[in-house]
Amino acid sequence: QIGKTPLAGLTYAYHFDAGKYAKLLQEFAIAQGVEYLSGTMESVKLDDNGLIKTLELSDEQTIKGDFFIDCSGSSARLIEQALGVKYQSYQHWLFCDRAIAVQTKPLKNTPPFTRSIAKDAGWQWQIPLQNRVGNGLVYSSQFMSAEQAEQQLLNSLETETITAPKHIKFTPGRREQQWFKNCLSIGLSSGFLEPLESTSLHLIQTSIARFIKLFPAHPDCELSAHAYNLQAKNEFEKIRDFIILHYAVNQKQSPFWQRCGAMTLPDSLQQRIALFKRTGTLSIQADELFSEVAWLQVLIGQGIRPQSYHPLARAISDSELDEFLSNIATIQQQYVTHLPTHEQYLQRFCRCSELAKGHL
Repeated sequence: QIGKTPLAGLTYAYHFDAGKYAKLLQEFAIAQGVEYLSGTMESVKLDDNGLIKTLELSDEQTIKGDFFIDCSGSSARLIEQALGVKYQSYQHWLFCDRAIAVQTKPLKNTPPFTRSIAKDAGWQWQIPLQNRVGNGLVYSSQFMSAEQAEQQLLNSLETETITAPKHIKFTPGRREQQWFKNCLSIGLSSGFLEPLESTSLHLIQTSIARFIKLFPAHPDCELSAHAYNLQAKNEFEKIRDFIILHYAVNQKQSPFWQRCGAMTLPDSLQQRIALFKRTGTLSIQADELFSEVAWLQVLIGQGIRPQSYHPLARAISDSELDEFLSNIATIQQQYVTHLPTHEQYLQRFCRCSELAKGHL
């Protein structure tokens, strides 16, 4: 249906209810023949080679398998508790280690964007859906207590709460080996990055795609696991650097933000910032999640201006540059003129059809 809407040709993203989306995926998987069993895991049995052999459930069910995917969240029941793979913390760069989440009634007019609002010891999110608003505060426990954080969040809400505040503890970082022996960790069991750029679902998707490409054709999958782990490490670290950038180049004066601005950065991020400051160039690899435009928005938005620019820029005359910018403005205006408001779009393309399907 998207191709028939005014969004065709535009770059956009979605706000959706993650719980209902998970239920939709579950129903789809079962319809495709996936067997769904519900139970509480009591123990994990390993074979003589240290591979996972069976999962023992509380109702005396035994789950046998050749390969296991750990989606047990931060408890990492398989990859860490059973197989002993360690966790590498990023907390010396990403100081936020707590979050509070609460849902509120929908706003009178649904904004078409997420808000990320800087606070004294972290930041606050507001994610509007049609039936509710997701709100939360991410903060550092070194600079604010849980009670202070909850009060700050509740005082800033625009509509009435419909759930009790939920307190969450986390450690930013990643699993040292996300694929180990016959177990792949996906989601929180594989790692968690500061939620500022909402990368968790993206990392789940890329984990699945990467695993499919390297799917083990025989029991000895050590080489495939090694390739997977190298690629996953590279992806995590590039996203990590982009998130650290938001904190490192801030201009704020509270103790939390001042500490962020004074921290020693990863070498990879130091080099990228230095290159931009000197030449105005950003070295972006083809497989990176965040584009050159995204990096520019943070760097320039936080007041970092390059000392020079690419020599090819001199090949463009002032009149050519004026024409180029004028063309961009004309194209934007043509799109904006014919676009409905966000509420009109929801009413026409989303609300009726999705309510009929029971997904909203």
